[in-house]
This record gives sequence, structure tokens and C-alpha cells, in this order.
Amino acid sequence: MKGSIIHIHRARTVIVDTDGMITASELGCTEGIGKGNFLNGSGGGAGHGGRGGAGYFKGIMSVGGNEYGNAILPCELGSGTKGPNESYGHVAGGGMIGK
Repeated sequence: MKGSIIHIHRARTVIVDTDGMITASELGCTEGIGKGNFLNGSGGGAGHGGRGGAGYFKGIMSVGGNEYGNAILPCELGSGTKGPNESYGHVAGGGMIGK
């Protein structure tokens, strides 16, 4: 099962086969309020319930994305960031899986 927003309602049991998966990875926003940064090889992580982590590469620091949302009850899609080059485009943040 794959989706940006996955809600599992009224299920007493959810069985995932050993080769199965429930994922919302990279199905959130491509930018967003907490957008991460990429600067000359240094990538700062996207923020959400807290500020995104800073990246450091060869003396270059890239700050992380801004804080938004609630870390205890996240109910917004994750922010993305710029990819390492123009052809890569943007990397999307995480989606949501709720019950």
C-alpha cells in the first residue's frame, strides 16, 4: 500500500506480508513551509515538528528548514528540499499514515 495520506480505520488487525509494505515515503510536499536547503554539496534537512538539521560539507554549512506543525501529533505532510543538482529536481518529504 502506498499513498500520500493513508488512513486505517476500524481495523483490529493489519497484516503485512513479509514482502509487503505500507509507505508514505517521499509522497509529501516537494517544498513546503519547512523546506530543506542544498548549497554546494551541503544539504540541510527539512523541518516539521522541529527545525531541520543543518548540513556541513567541505566547510560549507546549509541550515535546516523551519519548524512547523506538532511533533507529538503530526498532521501535515512533510516538507521536501532541493536535490543536489537541477536535473534531480526536488526531493519530496514524507506523507502521513494514521489510524
